[in-house]
Amino acid sequence: MACGAARPADAGVPVAWVTADEAYGQDHKFRSWLEQRRTGYVVAVPCSQAVPGSAGTSRADVLAARAPEQAWKRRSCGAGAKGPRMFDWAVASLPCHQDTTPPGWSRWLLVRRALTRVLRAGGLKVVSFASAADLLVAVATDEPSCVVADLRMPGLTGLDLQDELARRGLDLPLLFISGHADVTSSVRAMKGGAVDFLEKPVSDTDLLEAVKRALDRSRERLAARREQEVLEARLARLTPRERQVFALVASGRLNKQVGHELGTTEKTIKVHRARVMEKMEADSLADLVRMAGRLGIAGPPRPV
Repeated sequence: MACGAARPADAGVPVAWVTADEAYGQDHKFRSWLEQRRTGYVVAVPCSQAVPGSAGTSRADVLAARAPEQAWKRRSCGAGAKGPRMFDWAVASLPCHQDTTPPGWSRWLLVRRALTRVLRAGGLKVVSFASAADLLVAVATDEPSCVVADLRMPGLTGLDLQDELARRGLDLPLLFISGHADVTSSVRAMKGGAVDFLEKPVSDTDLLEAVKRALDRSRERLAARREQEVLEARLARLTPRERQVFALVASGRLNKQVGHELGTTEKTIKVHRARVMEKMEADSLADLVRMAGRLGIAGPPRPV
């Protein structure tokens, strides 16, 4: 893991300090290698990273959650397309062990306020997961919901998660955020049905607006699914003969024509039709036709 940084250092290139993403930051061997060379570093670590605290070792996100509100300071990450990109940051001093920390060194954990806090502050119910695999174990689709996922995650990537949700038939709107977006990944995500693809750092406003769009889509899909379940339950009440009448009436046949095709009288068809209307809870013929369309019911083609 450290070989890429080792080559310039071994070649005598002066290195004052090193910065790296979490792929390197979570590797303790890489950090130890830097410390052995007395090279300072600022590296990203995943929220699940174990870090020492005053009460023992904790996950980075657990330690951050203990920070009092006054510890968070709003700072700019520079100008964005919609103005300054402002985020909340907190910093915590970490204990140093004499046997592993070079003399005169300090350890700090710098934390940007988690998306969960931003979303909860926006009045949303939030459940966070350490990995895509954990989400797939607990996922439920019985209430309006969406998934906010990074493109790069340990284990299953964001695109892997999207594919797996589709394979399982879980109709959850998905919103991607990433600091490593490329055209290929963005196009694949959007073609796979992603609601949006936001590039880090994302502002609170942009994130909340995107999540609310995703929740609106979820509500629409959930309402359509529940309506479908109701229609299927009503359809199950019909007798085989009533289903035949349903299909023919919805296709535009008159009672007399339906009777002729089924070999019975117009009067009998009127009785069956009334029962179909009652059991399907249709208010009108137009309502019945709409239900047939939702259920995929079509009568045989009209005789020429």
